Amino acid sequence: MQSVPSNLLTNISGTAGVVQISGPAPASAALVTPTAMASFTWVYQATTVGWFKFSAWATGQDSLNYNWINSAGVVSNVVTVQAPGQLTASMAVQRLTVSENQDVEIHLTVTNTGGAAIQNIWTTDTGTLELGVNGSAASTIRVAGPFPAAPGFTLASGASNTLTWTYRGTAIPGVISFSGMAVGTDQNTGQAVFSNAPTSVSVSVQANPALMMEIYPQPASLTQGNVFTLLLTVTNTGTAGLTADAVGVTVAAWSRSARPLPST
Repeated sequence: MQSVPSNLLTNISGTAGVVQISGPAPASAALVTPTAMASFTWVYQATTVGWFKFSAWATGQDSLNYNWINSAGVVSNVVTVQAPGQLTASMAVQRLTVSENQDVEIHLTVTNTGGAAIQNIWTTDTGTLELGVNGSAASTIRVAGPFPAAPGFTLASGASNTLTWTYRGTAIPGVISFSGMAVGTDQNTGQAVFSNAPTSVSVSVQANPALMMEIYPQPASLTQGNVFTLLLTVTNTGTAGLTADAVGVTVAAWSRSARPLPST
């Protein structure tokens, strides 16, 4: 066979939009021996989601009698065109109020709202394991997290997962909020995919509750047999609330006599 023209080789079917960028390369090839082989290359761009497949055949001219010879047709595998993977993140806190040195959990929920799966999803706001912390009580300690840990997880289209941290507020009084984001790799393109960077609602850090008590017998002096009132005042000098479950009173009595008490 003398040559194989390549302008008769391909046909595209399917629902996806496909545009030819270049090719075929080479334009033709000489197959001068019985076992000779040639490869032709095209470059296409998928422009819309869906699916496509190629059908192809070859035609060439016999170098001896110049007859045209057609090959049998072949059909490629089906290729699925997906929308790029896309990450959407939201942040929630376990509680809105904590006492000094009390722990609070922060949850970052990540959803793949795109089409392609996203691999190796992890999270960072400052390039470290830490979340961003803002506010007048921004002195905090990361106690644990994030969980799951590196190297991350994979989300198919529409799937979600939640990363969890535990922080401890150490500066009082004040408020803190947390921020973070997720990053992963598009399974089809290998490109990095970044989520939005949500910020949590504010968490109030309060001083630990503390009790101050004052006790007042009224009147301060009275005659034997008189009834009197005992006034007990309990004050919470901290900023965190508490419930007084029980109050105890101990009575220390003394008496005065005209004669000395017997010695023991």
